[in-house]
Amino acid sequence: MQYKKMNDEYYVRLDPNEELIATLKKICATEKIYGGHFQGIGACGKVVLSTYLPKVDEFKEHEYIGMLEMASLMGNVTINLNGEITLHAHGVFSYLDEEGKLSVVAGHLQKAYVNYTGEIILRPSQMEITQREDIVPKVAVWNL
Repeated sequence: MQYKKMNDEYYVRLDPNEELIATLKKICATEKIYGGHFQGIGACGKVVLSTYLPKVDEFKEHEYIGMLEMASLMGNVTINLNGEITLHAHGVFSYLDEEGKLSVVAGHLQKAYVNYTGEIILRPSQMEITQREDIVPKVAVWNL
């Protein structure tokens, strides 16, 4: 992984086999980034997406392996209810199915292992963004 700060943004390039969420979280800890957002593109060999199921208050995970183009990545950086840096990310990944047709998967990104490269722009906020537990769906939301 390499990253460089230019103006108020960090430009991050991930290497093959690096896990995207853990790497970004490490950069946020090193650079003391406690709020912000990021976006990116690249190619992954394995991703774990999840879908939130409000009726049972849990996430259902979906794992995909193969040549997965990271067509879109977006997310934010906050401080969770335990005072830890948390990344909330969603991703859209395209791949060729068994018939050679283009297919797409998308959702809440739990993990993404880079296949060739990942190119991420991280934009810190000017202040810390914390979370609070929302009353209705009982999930962590921004506390502004």
